[in-house]
Amino acid sequence: MVAYQSHIFDALALSDPLPSRLDTTHKQYFWIGHFPREIPTEYMTTLKEKNLIKNRKIAAFYDKINLITRGDLFDRNRLVKIWNMNMGKYDNLLEDNIFIPPFQKFPAAITREGI
Repeated sequence: MVAYQSHIFDALALSDPLPSRLDTTHKQYFWIGHFPREIPTEYMTTLKEKNLIKNRKIAAFYDKINLITRGDLFDRNRLVKIWNMNMGKYDNLLEDNIFIPPFQKFPAAITREGI
């Protein structure tokens, strides 16, 4: 594995695989956009060293997503984790920390008067 010199942290979770799956702090109004996330305080240290996330479920999820996104490309264990992630087998690890937007009724058509 290659040792990286730096890591760019994305507070809006556009490119970081763990925060993009965590709850947003902006729940009052939902619309497509960039939302700040509720990120574990230990996450920055975890990116530099080892997994120090105190929440056991989030820590376990981080281990899986870290292997998927940073592991050896053809590692069998990585491929199994990718399959399991896509099949939703790890969703239970984030069920308390995931943001699912509330259902919103959109107008059937937008007219000039409605704008």
